[in-house]
Parts: sequence; structure tokens; C-alpha cells
Amino acid sequence: MNRLSKIATLSILAIGLAAGMAHAEKSDWQGPQRCDHGWQHRKPDPERMARHMEKRLARLHGALKLSPAQEPAWKSFVDKSKPQPMAARPDFEALSKLPTPERLDRMQALSKERQERMAARAAAVKAFYAQLNSAQQKLFDEAFMKSMRGGRHGGENRGYRPD
Repeated sequence: MNRLSKIATLSILAIGLAAGMAHAEKSDWQGPQRCDHGWQHRKPDPERMARHMEKRLARLHGALKLSPAQEPAWKSFVDKSKPQPMAARPDFEALSKLPTPERLDRMQALSKERQERMAARAAAVKAFYAQLNSAQQKLFDEAFMKSMRGGRHGGENRGYRPD
């Protein structure tokens, strides 16, 4: 490589680097946030999650092609399936100061609350599922499994796509 091409290559790299730095200064993005354990986390955004759920439910509603008689069951299902506010995380500092039996009782109470919320959601799903015909049940099963596969545990979570 001759001297002129080296200079041209370095000039292009310098211009690209300068443009990237200028863009970075204008952006409010601060890069990935790290926790104590080194994993990257995004802060929970209830509004974003609600919009995402509305989109998924709209796609599912369109794919199911519900009859007018099934619409009240759909409305009940959607109302009962709305995300509940996230429970406050336990204060691990305070828990660590409790004696073991009390700590276990506190953790068991939290677990019971989660189980009750899950039971209520399961009842809503079962009641709606009973109103569907077999073809609709098959579509619902597919959508439910797709939503179960993704998320924090790996796999793809691109929402239900009926096509």
C-alpha cells in the first residue's frame, strides 16, 4: 500500500470516528447499565409493557376471529389478564436480620401471593378457552406457547404472529 492510500484510509477512519463521537454526544443513551452481578438490565417500564401486551392481544383477537357471542368472554379474559402492578421486591437487608423461621414465613407469604395471582389468571384463561371452538383453541395454544418460550429465559419472544 502506498503512502497516499494509507493517508486516505486514515483520513476516512478519522472522519468516521469524529462523526460517531459527535453523534454520541448528542444522544442521551448512556450505554448498557450494569448491576452488581454483571448482567445488563433494562429498568421496568410498565407503560411499555402495557403497550406490548395490547399489541399482542390485538393480534390474537384478530387471528381468533371471534363471534359476537364470544366477545363478552374475550372482554372478561382481557380485563382479568391485565398485568398487575409489580410487587415490591422484598427488603433483603431486613430479611437477613430476621431469625430463620420468621424469614421463611415472610418468604412463604410472598410465594402464596404470587400463587394466588397465578390461580386467578389461570381461571380467566380457562374460562375464555372454554368459549372457543377447536380451531380457535389450537390458535390460542400456539400463541400461549410462543409467549411462554420467550422473555427472560432465552428463546425468541417476538409475540404472536398469526401468519
